[in-house]
Amino acid sequence: MTADLALPERMLMLGGDPSLVRYEYLHVIRATIAAHPRSAQKAIGPSEIGTPCQRRLGYRLAGVPQVQAGGSWRPTVGTAVHSWLDMAFADPRWNDAEGTARWLTETKVDVGEIAGIPITGRADLYDRITGTSIDHKCVGITTLRAARAGRVDPKYRVQGHLYGRGWARAGLPIETVAISYLPNNGELNEAHWWSEPYDEAIAVGALEAANTVAVLLKVVPAAMLLPVLATANDHCNWCPWFMPAATDLTEACPGHRP
Repeated sequence: MTADLALPERMLMLGGDPSLVRYEYLHVIRATIAAHPRSAQKAIGPSEIGTPCQRRLGYRLAGVPQVQAGGSWRPTVGTAVHSWLDMAFADPRWNDAEGTARWLTETKVDVGEIAGIPITGRADLYDRITGTSIDHKCVGITTLRAARAGRVDPKYRVQGHLYGRGWARAGLPIETVAISYLPNNGELNEAHWWSEPYDEAIAVGALEAANTVAVLLKVVPAAMLLPVLATANDHCNWCPWFMPAATDLTEACPGHRP
């Protein structure tokens, strides 16, 4: 450290309120999260198509503005883990199969169409040797325990098969779809691996269900359709359109009420 790194005296606030640093520190983090492409995404993607909640699909397909602040810390941690895994699997030490890449990382794939619009997403990982599509999930202990007990989130399962369809449409053989559950507060030996044979019918069925909502939105005003679309328990607290006291269902949802 040298003296020439010091700022001009007119810029210094030495002896000021320490909470100012905390405010600016958190502001940088929140603003960066909000500006990330994942936070700004408006088009529906493979990670959302499998939701069992028709109203949530409706909000996304109708382009209803989100009521929850864009971006949160947990997804950001997941994004950071994805970036690290992308770097790891792209490393030539592990990514060489007789002179060509074994692993394809963070690859844009086209999974199909909804209302005539191509639906694309970035598939996490593909193993060219075994024809396996792998989706990384950085999760908490509740989700991890459920997966170990065989309760795989339907949305995750559909997403896996949609990515499988994307690889198939790109001309690559696809045998298996897998989800790697990685603990966001634990050690790697606590991770859980789930897989099953690729089934195009699962991907196509989810696309058709979403397409039905999209077609209805073309002929029925959103203000009339959204309130009558069926809801389902799909982690309401994390839904961008969740507002516990909402009364206008065209703008926000109070959550699933069985």
